[in-house]
Amino acid sequence: MSPSAGSAPPTLQVTHDEVVLRLGRVQDLFGAPSLPGFEEAADLPSGIERLVTKLVAQREPSHHRPVIVVADQPLTASLEAELRAAVAAYCDARRDGADDHRVALRHDGVQALAIGVPLLLASLLATAVVVHSGLPSFWRTFLAGMLVVVDWVALWYPLDTLLWYGRPWQRERTVLAHVAASLVVRGPDA
Repeated sequence: MSPSAGSAPPTLQVTHDEVVLRLGRVQDLFGAPSLPGFEEAADLPSGIERLVTKLVAQREPSHHRPVIVVADQPLTASLEAELRAAVAAYCDARRDGADDHRVALRHDGVQALAIGVPLLLASLLATAVVVHSGLPSFWRTFLAGMLVVVDWVALWYPLDTLLWYGRPWQRERTVLAHVAASLVVRGPDA
């Protein structure tokens, strides 16, 4: 590795109403940043990925305006328009990806439910047989308790998947829409 005049990686600053991404180079918005003194890009997320992740982590993401500060060149109207369009396209593509993940989870949950419901019905039938059998009380109680666990397991994953697993993807999707709609771009003087 040979030293280079690489700029510092993008930095993030969170204030009460903004999440500010400061780019040393405009290329770091979508590319992996390089570290000062090294030619190769570091294994770090791009600036836009860091901005979105930071907004997702905020308690109320919509209360924080996303701001990009470009430090390596003066901000012109054409550069600002180009950055806004690029970020909007990125957000659209990433929202499509989040939608795909949510749909895949829903399919997985429905498929698991198709397995879980018959298992639940079989377990409930087995519970009724055990409870009304001539087995000693201890064994009836033990087996009925074990079958309740089978009932719980049969429905836990499908319901968990259908009700909860898609929430992070929905939150990310909401944040991406917020970034695309309310992005502020500032020049090096900001």
